[in-house]
Amino acid sequence: MSNRLSDWVKKELRRHFTIMLIPHSRLKPLRASFTVSFLLFLFVLWTGITVWAGYLSSKHIDYWRVKTEHNLLRFRMSLLSKQLNESRKYLDQVKENDNRLRELLELKTKKAIVAETGAGGPTPEESKNLEKYLSGQLEVTPDFLFEQTQKIKRISRSRLESINEVFENLDYQRALYSATPNMRPVEGRITSGYGFRVHPVYGSYELHSGIDISAARDTPVSATAAGRAIYTGWAEGYGNLVIIEHGFNYRTFYAHLNKILCKNGDDVERGSVVGLVGDSGTSTGYHLHYEVRFNDKSINPARFLDPDNYFARKR
Repeated sequence: MSNRLSDWVKKELRRHFTIMLIPHSRLKPLRASFTVSFLLFLFVLWTGITVWAGYLSSKHIDYWRVKTEHNLLRFRMSLLSKQLNESRKYLDQVKENDNRLRELLELKTKKAIVAETGAGGPTPEESKNLEKYLSGQLEVTPDFLFEQTQKIKRISRSRLESINEVFENLDYQRALYSATPNMRPVEGRITSGYGFRVHPVYGSYELHSGIDISAARDTPVSATAAGRAIYTGWAEGYGNLVIIEHGFNYRTFYAHLNKILCKNGDDVERGSVVGLVGDSGTSTGYHLHYEVRFNDKSINPARFLDPDNYFARKR
C-alpha cells in the first residue's frame, strides 16, 4: 500500500504543466513547461521569503517605535527639566522677596548674626554641568532630573523655613507692640517727673518711681497697653491701685484712683478704662501716679507717652 502511494506521489510530481503566452501581435507565442515539483519549490521559496521579509519588517517597525518612544521620552524629560529650571527661578524670586522683607523688618537669620559678609557661588558639579551645557554635551537623564528635583525640594524647604521665621518675627513684633506701653494713661499736665525729688508730703529726698499727671476728679484712666490686671485694690502710699501685667517683662501702675473699674484677672486692651482719677493714698490733690516697670525695675514713663516713640526707640 505504501509503495503504491509512493509511486503515485512520484508520478504526480513529475507531471508537467505548460504555460503559453500568446501575444496580440506578430510575435511567436511563448511556451514554458514546469513540473509540479518545481512549482512546489517556487511556492515554498516564495513563502519563506515572505515570512523572512515580514520578520525583518516587524523588527524594523519595533526599532522605529522604540526610537520614537525614546525621542518622545527625551522631549518630555527636556520639558520637565525646563520646568524645573523655571521653578528654581521662581524660588530665586521668592528668596529675593524674602531678603527684601528681612531688610524691611531689619531681621537677620541666626547665621547672619554671626557672619554678615556676602558669599556664594556654584559648586564644582554645577560648573561642570554648565560647561557641558555650553558645549551641547549635557544630556537630560532620569538621574539628572532626580537630582534637580531634590535640589528644588531642599531650596523649597529652606525658603519655607525662612518665610516661617519671618512670620514668627512678625507675630513677635505684633505681640511686643501690643504689650509695650505707648500712650498717655490720662490727658493732663505732668506735675512731677521721674527721678529724685523732695517728697511733697514727707519732705524727704528720694526717688520718684513714676510721673504725676494732674487731671480732674473722675477723669477716665486708660491702660497704656494690652495685658491682664494682676492687682486691683488698696496699697500703702499708692491708695487705690491697678497693676497690669503686659508680658515681655512690662508692668504698669495706676495709683491714687478714686474708683477702680476692673478686677483681678481681667484682660484689658490698650485704651481700656481701668479706673477714675482721684487723690487716694499719699496725695496732695487729684492726679494720677503712673509707673512703668521693666524686669521689675522702674523706668521713666515719659519715654512711653508718645505712640510715635515706640517706632523710634532702638531695641
